[in-house]
Order: sequence, then C-alpha cells, then structure tokens
Amino acid sequence: MIANVLTNKCCQEILAYVMQLNSWSLARVSKVIGMPVSYVERVQAGKQSFQIGDVEALAEACNQKDYELLFYSVDAASLTAKKRGLYDLVAKEIERHRRFSEIIMGKPAKKTGGRTTATAAKTSTRPAARRAFARP
Repeated sequence: MIANVLTNKCCQEILAYVMQLNSWSLARVSKVIGMPVSYVERVQAGKQSFQIGDVEALAEACNQKDYELLFYSVDAASLTAKKRGLYDLVAKEIERHRRFSEIIMGKPAKKTGGRTTATAAKTSTRPAARRAFARP
C-alpha cells in the first residue's frame, strides 16, 4: 500500500520532513538508509523516489512507524479547509493509536536491586551467617 504513494514529490516531502525534524544533513540521511549521498540528492531534486525499505529505515531512525512518517510529512498548511479537517481527524486517530499501543504493550519492568548472596549473609540473623563474618 505504501509503495503506491511513494511518488517523487511525496519522497521529497518525506526527505524535507525528516531533515527538518532531526536537523539531519543529506549525508546523515544517506547513512541511515545505507545509500550514497547522490541517491538522496536525486530524491531531493525530485528525480527519484525512495524504496519502501528506505522509508522504513527513516521511520525507525525517527522512532515512528512508516505510515506516521508518511502522514506527518504532508504539509497540512497547504491543504484545503475540507482536507485539513480530515487531516486533523487522522492525526488524532494516529495519536490515540500510539497511546493505546503504549498501554497495551506496557512499559518494561524496572529491575529491582535484589539482595545478593553476600549481602543476604551479612544482614542475616542466622548464627551460621554471623559466624562466617565474625572476627577471630
């Protein structure tokens, strides 16, 4: 589905969005997607489009999903009032989905500082443990 919308103009917008969002240079973008700078320059000039893997790599580097990167690269200010309303609605849905996913996936549990065997032996009230650490 995403492959159908990766036109040269769309890729120009994605590139401009990524560079502006992260303050990246063409060299940084080329490093992220693993392609030469000349390839990224052709995309910037509108002579070539990204491949799906390129957009996925950029999205991952921006900590976004590929559809989010594609959506947010659209210049909302250039949309008509009717399309702007639809854009705002979709933006709310994307954000709601992101929050829902965070709740469902949960945050990784923090590791608690459990007592080590040595610490347990030092603080234990058992006589054998106290004898092991007693001074002669």
